Amino acid sequence: MIESAYGLKADGTESLKIVFDDDPNTKFAATVSYSTADDDSLSRATNQTLTIFTKAFPTGLKPDGGSPPNYSDRTIAHEMVHAVMGRTMDMDSLKTWFKEGAAELIHGADSSVLNQIIAQDGDSTNHFTTTDRANYATDNTFFTGWDSTGKHYSQAYLAVRFLHEDIVANGGEGLKDVMSFLSNEDNLAVGVNLNDAIVQLNADGLTSFTSDANLQAAFTAGADAFIQTLNFSNEDTGAIGGLDVDGGAIKTAESVVDNSNTFLSLNPLEGYKNVEVASSGVVNPLLASNYSLKVGAESDDDLELTFFSVDSDVLGLNQIDIEVDATAAISLIDRALGYISDQRANIGAISNRLASTISVNENNNQMANNSRSRIRDADFAVETSKLSKLQILQQASSAMIVQANASTGNILTLLS
Repeated sequence: MIESAYGLKADGTESLKIVFDDDPNTKFAATVSYSTADDDSLSRATNQTLTIFTKAFPTGLKPDGGSPPNYSDRTIAHEMVHAVMGRTMDMDSLKTWFKEGAAELIHGADSSVLNQIIAQDGDSTNHFTTTDRANYATDNTFFTGWDSTGKHYSQAYLAVRFLHEDIVANGGEGLKDVMSFLSNEDNLAVGVNLNDAIVQLNADGLTSFTSDANLQAAFTAGADAFIQTLNFSNEDTGAIGGLDVDGGAIKTAESVVDNSNTFLSLNPLEGYKNVEVASSGVVNPLLASNYSLKVGAESDDDLELTFFSVDSDVLGLNQIDIEVDATAAISLIDRALGYISDQRANIGAISNRLASTISVNENNNQMANNSRSRIRDADFAVETSKLSKLQILQQASSAMIVQANASTGNILTLLS
């Protein structure tokens, strides 16, 4: 997807770590991070980490995830643009609006633009007016004061699309020409940025803009008119290569990211030599069923269980063809067997956890019964001793009363 649109592909020498984070307080959906101290000699990122915050990825509709129109796979596509750009060029030399705009253009953001224009006057329930559109268009603060709001993301998308369409109109391949310049190793060796790319493309007759500053000025002046060329009435998202931007096939919110391969892949992320997943128990909601069992008296005494899907679709066994590529088929079967072994181990672990939980609960039940017995059941030895004591005291009292009565009778007898 990224290679087709931007001509970019990681060189296969670095790994990508994917982390699923359960942080309930994060304001992000996903991020790509790396340390500039780890950059290679051409200032390209290494040791990248794609962090996916599960709070923003609820169990949704297969195979896109989430809910329309902002499906989860569109967010991942956005972040992967950052990852691949980081591995192929000097991301630190690029301005935020360009990096975010390019990431938005990969999947389109027409709906975001429309929503932001509608909300321009503070009321998101009505339709927008020409004044709303004009005020939105003339606000160019995203160029110099990026604030990570939805408005700035949508405006960055428009600016990058504005540049792309200008290059195409001048006979170029659009943003792919910019990316080609920025990722060229000879250019990276001397250090280049977006302004250098625009200057070179202008010299080659592929853009009407003479510099980054000229692009920003032209966009600010023409943004209102450019927005009026957008088609908000059809299902196309405004993604690069789609119907509205390049006259290609319509790219809807569902189809803009190709999810036809939902099974295990031999190369899940081409361009990276290894993909490491650190989930800390978090699982893909599209491939797993999660269960929460109440196993104790306390509010947090829960046992979380996860069962992964295991069928021919997930394993990709419906897709193999030993006649076309026997080696790939064997490799996929080997991977499927490994996946099955992992799931058997997972079920074994679940079984052990359940057995341990049952044992603990049985012990707790026995201890509770013992405590109950101590509270409710009588101690027969103690009670028998108390009864004997009371009987002796009663008998002694009776004897004393008899003797007292007898003494009185004797005295009366003597007196008479």
